[in-house]
Amino acid sequence: MSEIEMLTAKEIEILTAFERGISISAIAENLRISRERVLEYLKSAQRKRNQILMREKGKVIPQIRAIDSSLNIVQKGTMKVGSQILKQLSEGIYTSPAGSLKELISNSYDSDATEVTIELQEDEVTIRDNGSGMDWSDFDMEFAFISRSMKRYNGEYTSRYERPIIGFIGIGFIAVSELCDTLIIKSGKKDSDIFFEAKIDFSKYRTREALDKEFYEVSEYELTNYRKEDKKIERESSFTEVKLKNLRPGFKKILRDRKPFGERKTSIEEIMRVTSERGVGVTGLGEYWQMILGLALICPVRYMRDGPVIGKQSDKTISEIKSYMESCNFRIQVDGIELVRPIKFPNTDIIFNTKSYAIHSVKETISTSEGDISFKGYIYSQHGLISPREYIGILVRVKNVGVGGFDRTLFEYPSGTNQLFRNWICGEIFIEEGLEEAMSINRNSFKITHPHYIALRNWLHNFLDKEVFKYIRTEYYLKSRKRRQERREMEYLETFDSIVKSELGKEYKFQFGVLSKDEPVRIDKKRELVIVNEIYPVFYSAPKKFENILERMFVLFEIAVEKSEGNFDRLKRTFHEEVLKWISENRDQHY
Repeated sequence: MSEIEMLTAKEIEILTAFERGISISAIAENLRISRERVLEYLKSAQRKRNQILMREKGKVIPQIRAIDSSLNIVQKGTMKVGSQILKQLSEGIYTSPAGSLKELISNSYDSDATEVTIELQEDEVTIRDNGSGMDWSDFDMEFAFISRSMKRYNGEYTSRYERPIIGFIGIGFIAVSELCDTLIIKSGKKDSDIFFEAKIDFSKYRTREALDKEFYEVSEYELTNYRKEDKKIERESSFTEVKLKNLRPGFKKILRDRKPFGERKTSIEEIMRVTSERGVGVTGLGEYWQMILGLALICPVRYMRDGPVIGKQSDKTISEIKSYMESCNFRIQVDGIELVRPIKFPNTDIIFNTKSYAIHSVKETISTSEGDISFKGYIYSQHGLISPREYIGILVRVKNVGVGGFDRTLFEYPSGTNQLFRNWICGEIFIEEGLEEAMSINRNSFKITHPHYIALRNWLHNFLDKEVFKYIRTEYYLKSRKRRQERREMEYLETFDSIVKSELGKEYKFQFGVLSKDEPVRIDKKRELVIVNEIYPVFYSAPKKFENILERMFVLFEIAVEKSEGNFDRLKRTFHEEVLKWISENRDQHY
């Protein structure tokens, strides 16, 4: 059967006018084109219409005509889509290569693939999987159909591994149109004799001429079916291979920026170790590696070994999440690097050795006007800044796929509140039911007015206040401050004792006690004691930060008096010497 051509807007306009009895000359004058050009349009329109009518013979099809100025007649028209829709959608939806490639990976996940291999070359990207594949009909009716997905017609889970199906919008292939000019897809199903190869040319809608055309005029693709045996492909094999060719300049620049590892083979574990040791954060790496980590973070893959929290594998919620991700049996390799979730805390020896970290497990179901939202997960907290800093906040996963990155606003947590502590947490929330309708079309953010988003936000803020931040304040901040205070007091006593022994003799001891209110310090030679008066008014009425200094000054003064033997000049000189000596010996101390 020959290919059917669709009528252009101008052809419909001329055909409609002609069938209403308007002369060729009048149409030409109205459109400001020659009679010959009108006749060409008319002939083409009639031919195309006849083709459509022949193909649709026996079916009820809408009348092909344009809206005109007729009075008192109900006219019916159809919405039109301009050729720029693809460009505007792709530019406005996907803000990073990782987000675009994620959509193709999600297609592999939904097809029950167990292995996805991605090769990123100078001017070509190849994505291969061993999923269930497509035939020409699947491609035409699903992959090439914008804003319609039939993936969930037979249920919410995949048939083999019972994975929750990610796709439901139907804009997957638009994702890569900003990365390349040419898209080539090969795919075949198990036990089928044939496979197909399709080619989409995205460059058509980027031209100046495309502005005057409708979408279908620049959205054609080429498809060829082949016998598997002719291409030495086993009949029982299923696969999909996607090639991105003629890459866009911005994407090529990202692929070239591979500092600090260059072309050498590495691992997600090594990349994260380097970011931690150098303190550069994810954005301190080359753009290629940022993209790799971005994919590893948002895709439905297993965790790094011992991740996400070292030594906390007994936590029931984390164990459930890790076991489930392993059961999904999904592996991705990019240029020989296996993608694993790059989350493993604590990543500093100090925090690990002092056990200054905790897990706050999450499992909740909330009823809303739009149905229930159910989720589980964890919030990790530690005594100190989360590193890398890009991991501060909360990451929400819907169908095991990250929605954007870590949200540092904590779902719009009140600014200025717990400002210090909010930089000490990193968490993941896995949505088990709901919230999907609250996602924006790019699956990178949420509609903040949706009831599910509001319910999750309110719950999170309450949980942070009553559980996480309360724990941080009590277990990390206040206890640490108390330990610092006790340590300083011990150092303070040791300093006093050192001063007394060095100036008066090793047999002398230092202590606090109660003396008369007008006596700040007493040197008791008989008992060989230096006593600081605890109730001396100047000490307890002075600001806390000056109290220790005043006590030292009075002790030094009393020692100077003792050593001057009543000579005022010697007293003055000795006091100055004692003060300078004390400052020199304690220059690095902080009181």
